Amino acid sequence: MRARCLLYDIPGYTPYWKALHWQRELFRLRTSGLPGEAHPNVVLALEHEPVFTLGRAASQRDLHFPGVTPNEDDDSPLPPTPFGFSAHRVERGGKVTYHGPGQLVVYPILDLRAFRADLHWYVESIEEVIIKSLKLGGGVSAFRVKGSPGVWTGVEGSGRERKIAAVGMNCSKWYTQHGFAINVNPNLSHFEYIVPCGVAERGRVTSLEQESGGMALGEFKAVALKCFEEVFECDLISAPLADLPVLPS
Repeated sequence: MRARCLLYDIPGYTPYWKALHWQRELFRLRTSGLPGEAHPNVVLALEHEPVFTLGRAASQRDLHFPGVTPNEDDDSPLPPTPFGFSAHRVERGGKVTYHGPGQLVVYPILDLRAFRADLHWYVESIEEVIIKSLKLGGGVSAFRVKGSPGVWTGVEGSGRERKIAAVGMNCSKWYTQHGFAINVNPNLSHFEYIVPCGVAERGRVTSLEQESGGMALGEFKAVALKCFEEVFECDLISAPLADLPVLPS
C-alpha cells in the first residue's frame, strides 16, 4: 500500500523563519502527540528568501562575511551577514549552507515507519530523488561522493566535482525534519560568503542553469516532486496552505 503525504506547494519566496516554524510545529505534533493520534506525512516545497543556515556541525570559521572576523566560540551570536540576509542556527546535520531564490527546497516531515525505518536508506533515497530529477529535468548526470554530503556533478573521482544540491536533515523517533535543496538557477555568487558543506575538500557550487541551460523552477519542481513519489512509492496530495500551523504573531 502506497503511503500518502500532504504536499504544501508554497508560492513566492518564503522567509526562513516561517518554514522553520512550520517544520518545528509539525515535527512537534508528530513526536509528542497522544497515542493513537494521527498526524499525516507532510512535504513542504518552496523557495526561500536569501538566508545562511548553520547545522549542528557548523563553525563560524565556515563564514566568509566581508569585514568580519568569525568568533572562535561557535555558540556566540552570529556576525552581521552580507546584504542584510538572515542567518539561523538549526538542528539539522551538516555545516553551513545558503538558500535563496532559484533554489528548490523540499522539507519532508515523515514517519519513516510508514516507509522504511532506516536512516541510511532515507538519505540514499533523498539523494536518488535529486539524481533522478536532475537527469529528467535537465539532462544533468549527478552522483554521490563518499564522505561529502549532497549531490555532485562533473567528473566523478576527480576531486573537483561540482556541488549541485545540499542534503541536511534531523530525525527523532523515526520522524524526519529538514531536507534538501537543489540549485536550479540561484545567484551562485552568494555561496562565496560561506564554505558550503563538503566544498572545502572538493570543487565549487554549480546549478542546473550553469550545467545545462536550465529550466523554469516551477517546471523543475514538478519533475522533482514526481521523482519523490516514485522513489518513496507515495502519493503527494495537494493541501491548502491555510492548514499549515499558525505563525507566531
